[in-house]
Amino acid sequence: MASDGHGAPPPSGLTVVGCDDLDRAVDRYREVGFELSAIGPADEPTWAELTMPGIRLLVDATLGPDAGPRLRIDGIDPSVSCLPPAVEPGPVDRPLRIPPTAPSLAIGHETADGWIRGRAGMRYRDLIPDRWGGAYIASHIHVPDGGPVPDYVHHHDVAHQLIFCHRGWVEVVYEDQGPPFVLEPGDCVLQPPGIRHRVLAASDDLYVVEVTCPATHRTSLDHRLDLPNDRRRPDRVFGGQRFVRHRRAEASWEATDDPALSQQVTGLAAATDGLVSARVVRAAARPDRPWPLDHDLDLRLLFLLAGRASLVGPAGLGEALSEGSSAAIPPSQRYQLDAIEPGTELLLIDARAAAGPG
Repeated sequence: MASDGHGAPPPSGLTVVGCDDLDRAVDRYREVGFELSAIGPADEPTWAELTMPGIRLLVDATLGPDAGPRLRIDGIDPSVSCLPPAVEPGPVDRPLRIPPTAPSLAIGHETADGWIRGRAGMRYRDLIPDRWGGAYIASHIHVPDGGPVPDYVHHHDVAHQLIFCHRGWVEVVYEDQGPPFVLEPGDCVLQPPGIRHRVLAASDDLYVVEVTCPATHRTSLDHRLDLPNDRRRPDRVFGGQRFVRHRRAEASWEATDDPALSQQVTGLAAATDGLVSARVVRAAARPDRPWPLDHDLDLRLLFLLAGRASLVGPAGLGEALSEGSSAAIPPSQRYQLDAIEPGTELLLIDARAAAGPG
């Protein structure tokens, strides 16, 4: 980066405008030559960044249609009292911030009216509505109509992120990982920080589970990279992590401490140095005793893939769970899964937040 001759980088600027309909505003700016460069949050976008040569624009639906235009400048003293009326101090960029985890029990069930429209026309169901203080977002994502997906090459500024295919199938492609491939039910991927990727096509009624740290993060578009790219580097490290593709059909089932339960381990823990792990547990028979869910991690997320069970916990809690039900379990509290019916399968995700400013 160039400097101003005194060793400090020059200020950077961003023009900020408000709107009442983000999709419509983005379309209008793109019609006059702007290029969409970033958007967020993915599950219910409220802001977008667009660029053209010499111009960087932030459209923010939280400000309303009457806000702006204002020039936001990073690198000026915010205590200066003589700034022009339409100028405000930065920051211009949105640095990755992982808030302290604020856990609370969150139980969800799949219902017809529990979905909202998110990025690229996908539908989202929030599995942790309070986001545990902003440290995590867990989403059940639905693509109702099969065929090509109107996605674009993009990447996420995250600490860690995983995608698990629940129902249907989805074709995806990743930077340096070879040709496109299909995720089928029970398959999952670890998306390391910054890896470019794109969703290409989906079956009718595709459902996936996505867990990301932190909840609010930047999704950036890459208009210069075509995927698949020519270079193949399966062991490349992105942000300290490796890409992982787990295929249910090729993985073995391992014993657990309960003879009625077996599990598939996905390999995410080794690729993230223990930040996140995922396993699928299935019941061949009804266990003789409740299965403990207590833990000392940041997050334990339970998602029922098939069958039925009951979540029991302190104060006499007893919650019936069926396919599509989820539970975010707080640490250091005694919760158990009881009445697990034969044939039940569940996804269990454990996570720690990466070190970061609070």
